This record gives sequence, C-alpha cells and structure tokens, in this order.
Amino acid sequence: IGMAEKAYDIWRLIRLANPVTAAAQEAREQLTKHLYANVRDQLARQLASAYVREVGRAAIDLYGGRLRVSEAELARHVSSSTLRDRGQQATGRAEPLRILVAGRAGAGKSSLVNALSKEVRAVVDAPGGTRNYQAYDVELEGLTGAMVIDSPRVGATSKEQRGFAAKAADSDLIVWALDAHRDDARVDLAAITAIRSHFAAQSHRRQPPIVVALTHADMLPQRGRGPRGEIDAQDATIIETVREAAEGLGIPKNDVVPVSLAPGYPPFNIEQLSMRIAARVPDARQAQLLRLMEDAAPRWSARRLLGQTGKAAKSAARSVVPSIFKK
Repeated sequence: IGMAEKAYDIWRLIRLANPVTAAAQEAREQLTKHLYANVRDQLARQLASAYVREVGRAAIDLYGGRLRVSEAELARHVSSSTLRDRGQQATGRAEPLRILVAGRAGAGKSSLVNALSKEVRAVVDAPGGTRNYQAYDVELEGLTGAMVIDSPRVGATSKEQRGFAAKAADSDLIVWALDAHRDDARVDLAAITAIRSHFAAQSHRRQPPIVVALTHADMLPQRGRGPRGEIDAQDATIIETVREAAEGLGIPKNDVVPVSLAPGYPPFNIEQLSMRIAARVPDARQAQLLRLMEDAAPRWSARRLLGQTGKAAKSAARSVVPSIFKK
C-alpha cells in the first residue's frame, strides 16, 4: 500500500504536464474519495449495528436459557454424570436434582442422608468415612426426583480440594456437614473457598447453593434437654455457634441449621433442614439448567463452525446491502 501511494503521488506530478486534464482528474478523484468515505462510514455503522444486534440476540438466548439447545432437548437430557452414577443405564427417568453431601470425616454425612431420605438406602458411616462418591436415587421430603451423592471426606491438601471442587461442578446443591463441637473449621473453609474459586473461573456456570448442617448439636454445652430429650433450638450456645459458623464460612445465617441425630434421642431440626433445602431449590434449578446446557450443547465441529459463520455473513449482508442500494 505504501509503494502504491508513492507511485500515485508520482503520477499526479507527471500529469501536471497537462494542467487542464490534471485539474479535472484531481477534482473527480477528490469527489470520488469523498463519496467513498461517506459510504465507508455508513457501511461501518451498518456493520456495527448488525454486530450489536447479533450480540444482543446471543445474550438474550444465553441468559434466557435457550442457546442452541431447545427446551424439549433439555427436558429429556440426562447428563453424563448421572448416567455414570446410574451405571450408564438409560432408565427413562429425567435428570435429577443432584445434591452433594460433603464434609470432613466423622461429620455424619451418611447418617444425614438417611435422615433426609424417605427411604433409607445409604449405609451409615463406617470408621474413616466414605471412601468413594456414592450416588443414591432418593425422594427427599418435599422434593421428588433427587439424587444424593455421598462424598468421601474432604482432604486438607490443595490438590484434594481442587479435585473436590471439580466434583462439586457436577452437583446442583451442596449440603455441607459441619461438626458443631469441632473448633477448627479451616479445612472446611478451604474446601468451600476452592468451590467458589472454581465457579468464579466458569462464568457460564452458576455455583450451587450451599446449606450447612451443623451436626452433633447435642454435644454442645446447653442448659438441658426437654422432657423427651429435645434440644432447645433457642439455646444461647446453639445460636452463638450458628452465628460463628455462618461468619466463618461466609454462608448466610439462615442457611446454617443445627441438627442432631444422636442415638437414643429424637432427631433434632431435621424438618427445618429439609425446609431450608427446599427453599434453595429454585437457585439449585438455575444451577442445574446451566449445567445441563453445558452437558447437552453440541460439541465443536468444523461443519457447525462453518454453518454459524455462514449465518453471521447472511445477517451482515442483510444489513449492508440495503444501505448500498440506498446510496
């Protein structure tokens, strides 16, 4: 381009040998250049307008939950994680709400699953906690079509916590079992922070809501039990422990529920925990929608890319061609 411009300038000097012709050509070129600049600016505005419309349409599709996956496809789609947990068996059942029960060893995760479920299918924690992720199709109180994943103990190393965070990406709601009488919750906080960091880096996903079950509330020092061994939920020690747990983990206080499943005593606050889980189901459904959209989205292919490029070119042409003819 630089060489062409220099050659053109030389040509303009040479043609001055005939001043009349040179003046006429110079005037014509200046007029053409002016018209071209106007058309170019108009085309740029048309292309920018088309670009904004396409971006807006894509944003509406994204946040409206449509994208390239239809509502019907999402309704019948079963994620690869659920198929794997069910042994790759297409049972005809829809995608369940996946609830991950997590916590450190001895926090009572499996016992919590049993208490929440209408039908007991899990095995109570053996010494050392659950070794692998175990999934159960269960019906929780007030929630049908749920899958509860009982997880192994949360590890203390950063590698274990990153791996746990990646597993949490396959869930829609997390019930975190936190031992109420354990003073040190640094491992729990580090694991929850790893989950938050994982989803912060995945802008197309929504972090599952976290409900904390403050287990072993019966082991906290209290004024005493009721006539049938009931625990007073308004006991000052319990209220203070809930507040400290909420502040320490960065969880809303309403999402921290003290519970107890001590043998020989009636379950404490399990109904309240079920109600709190049910209250977070709408947020869990949003997390599930984005998880399913990612899992059901067509994988990358050259044919699909060419098709999308062709559609974009047609859209730009529809915006640009009318403006050219108008000029």
